[in-house]
Amino acid sequence: MRLTIEVIKERIVERKLFKRNRKSIEVKILAGLLYYLGLSLR
Repeated sequence: MRLTIEVIKERIVERKLFKRNRKSIEVKILAGLLYYLGLSLR
């Protein structure tokens, strides 16, 4: 069984959702999940 973050990462890479790669995709996923939950990465 694969982790959810790995599955999300694969789909993001396949669809090329992020154009710039200054931050890693894992950080972008975690920031998005925290934002969705009402928290902030800052």
